Amino acid sequence: MASSFAVDVVILVEPTKNDEPTHVTLTPLGFRLVSDPLSRIRIFSRVADAKFTTSLDDARWQILAVQFPKREPVLLVVAHLPSKTNANDYDQLNAAIELSNDIRAQESARCHDRTILVGDLNMNPFEPGITMTQGLNATSTQQVADRETRTVQRREYPMFYNPMWGTFGDRTPGPPGTYYRSAGQAINYHWNVYDQLLLRPSVMAMLEDLRILDSDSEQSLLTANNLPDVTAGSDHLPLYFQLNWDKLRG
Repeated sequence: MASSFAVDVVILVEPTKNDEPTHVTLTPLGFRLVSDPLSRIRIFSRVADAKFTTSLDDARWQILAVQFPKREPVLLVVAHLPSKTNANDYDQLNAAIELSNDIRAQESARCHDRTILVGDLNMNPFEPGITMTQGLNATSTQQVADRETRTVQRREYPMFYNPMWGTFGDRTPGPPGTYYRSAGQAINYHWNVYDQLLLRPSVMAMLEDLRILDSDSEQSLLTANNLPDVTAGSDHLPLYFQLNWDKLRG
């Protein structure tokens, strides 16, 4: 995928414990590890003149300051929040609130909110951890997100734009979600969008392409029943997104 889609940054939120195959594959393509080498999250970049500095390395997320020459700096947040298999709704909401607090603290320390959040959030875009004010406070449209904040009970909360709403279901290009879960419960969404890209209003105009991939251009990542093929890759389908740095708001 890195080669076929000519990506500049590869983000892995649940890599294998043995890094050698990943390094053997990516190093010849010019990639280098830019995340904290002790982190459970792996970030590789082949943008030679970009500087990635880890500002915070938590057990479930990593926040990096990213600086490109002659560009305003941005914050890249990569998260892997608790799974529904091992956590209940309150655990997930609590994790989202703590992640939101860490993001706002880093934004305050750096005096800007040019923040890009990506990762396996293990929640759908409509769940409380993603939409609640104290959580990630993410909305489905740029028009709403352009307000920048939302005030509830006289408290102001910064917003995220969540373009992942546009990837739900089979009336969209590509797969109907990133993760398929068939649970024997009264409510079952089957297809879910657990893997998400969220953008602060100051960077949302940069988004030019966003796709859920079902192939690495040579091999399908789906089974014959069009479900994620664990043997071919992962039980989650990967995200591909493209940002136009010329549209970065100062």
